[in-house]
Amino acid sequence: MRFLTLAAAFCIAAPGLAQAQSTPAPLSAYASEFIKKPVFSKSYQKMLTLPSWVRTGQGTSEIVKPLTIEGKAYLVTNICEPHNCHDHQLNLIFTKDGKQAWGLLSTFRGSKLYQLPLGEPDDAIMNALTKNFQENNPGSPT
Repeated sequence: MRFLTLAAAFCIAAPGLAQAQSTPAPLSAYASEFIKKPVFSKSYQKMLTLPSWVRTGQGTSEIVKPLTIEGKAYLVTNICEPHNCHDHQLNLIFTKDGKQAWGLLSTFRGSKLYQLPLGEPDDAIMNALTKNFQENNPGSPT
């Protein structure tokens, strides 16, 4: 009788044990902890890296031009990935003294446009970057 009671208890508990074992434990409660784990930190750092043509400035480019924004003098230009200018572009604005720079990295995936502001441009600088992009890409979405 004791054996039957033990066997019945096991049969009742076994499905619950199997279910508990098949549920994976969470990797981390917070993203800030998760991305520090060695298995994820390498891919996280790789994701943050800009393309080499952006990092090195080695791309097809146009001449630097003066630009006035809200009464202040700046320099504007753009650069693009060699042999892929339409799909990968970087519009740039520099202060005349070169102490600050802002960019707008634009990537087309098919007909979809993705844009990433760089250097934390304010609204006036962002508008100028967007205008420069539009001038170089008439008819493109923004």
